[in-house]
Amino acid sequence: MKPLSWLLGLLLTATLALFTFPNNPVPQWVLICLVAMDFLAFVLFAFAYLFFMVKDPDALRSEKFNIEKMAIQQGMTGDSDHGVLEEKIVPSTKHKEIAATDTSSGQGGNS
Repeated sequence: MKPLSWLLGLLLTATLALFTFPNNPVPQWVLICLVAMDFLAFVLFAFAYLFFMVKDPDALRSEKFNIEKMAIQQGMTGDSDHGVLEEKIVPSTKHKEIAATDTSSGQGGNS
């Protein structure tokens, strides 16, 4: 999409420059060709945007966003300051049960 947007921007800039500076006369066919190319570039840009919006919305996102999304989907964690942190698997330990004590004397112990 970026090359299409650059093409559209450059063509529109050239067309507007030719229309705003009438002191430099340009042949009629040059203006007609530039307007036709503007129209074709806009139609191509709109078609590509709508096509990717329906078929593959991830293609419209930035590369950085896609890389971060894949990292999240694969279970990697981290940030831009510390990099990717690998998840460490901690072996499970058996928990000891705490025996119930007599609570009838209150919390202070010797009452």
